[in-house]
Amino acid sequence: MDVQEFHPRELNAGEFAEHCRECEECRTTMLANLIPSAHKRRNPASNPKQQARSELTQCQTCWKSKADGAVLFKCSACKVDLYCSKECQKTAWPTHKVKCKINQRVSLNGKDVSSLIGDLRGFTSKHRPSIAMAGVRALELVKDLSRCKRDLLVLSLISRPGRTRTETAFFAMEASVKPYSFFQEKGVEMLEQLAHYEKENKRTGAVATLFVLLHCIDSGISNVAPVGVWRDVLDPAYRGDWEGELIRHLNEGIVL
Repeated sequence: MDVQEFHPRELNAGEFAEHCRECEECRTTMLANLIPSAHKRRNPASNPKQQARSELTQCQTCWKSKADGAVLFKCSACKVDLYCSKECQKTAWPTHKVKCKINQRVSLNGKDVSSLIGDLRGFTSKHRPSIAMAGVRALELVKDLSRCKRDLLVLSLISRPGRTRTETAFFAMEASVKPYSFFQEKGVEMLEQLAHYEKENKRTGAVATLFVLLHCIDSGISNVAPVGVWRDVLDPAYRGDWEGELIRHLNEGIVL
């Protein structure tokens, strides 16, 4: 296909991803036309102290957070889950070991994508408060807490060329709710992991746990973000545009 004849805005996400994998040159051209330039400085609408993010950056065993003053370190194997001590890490191992293996899958069609995976995990961490709240609202958990065991929030992203900041490393194309059955065997695997997280979260008073899947459609990599849900975040009066708010935060690099 001639690059000049290709019109990226006419493709849906699936067609775009398929074409990108077939033509690297066309991918570069499309991204340059499709995605606006990222901010090179922190968005003034961001919270400079990132208080909400600090509260959600927690030890995966005792749930002490950065906001509580906890000093956290990553699992040395998967470099994803956080712990505040060796004791907490040892306690978590029976439930973490399956996820640890999943997290270590850092190759795609024989190509090392560890750097891109690191970017996606960093992007997820930066926007965790916005992603968490959008998940609660998208699944309408205020009406039915059990829905998080049937559905998850899926964010379709494109890696952003020329990015210089973690919070603008990807451009969000859309956010949608999909059933776990849509992912077939992977859906079953995610539900098994969800059960482990829910058990741990309930120990600290959470009423439910949901998953948000961030999928980079041009590279094929994904990151699953578990979100603990507490009763005080369920707002029956909310009538806003959760998707519009989330997309704006992700694409403008607004960190709470």
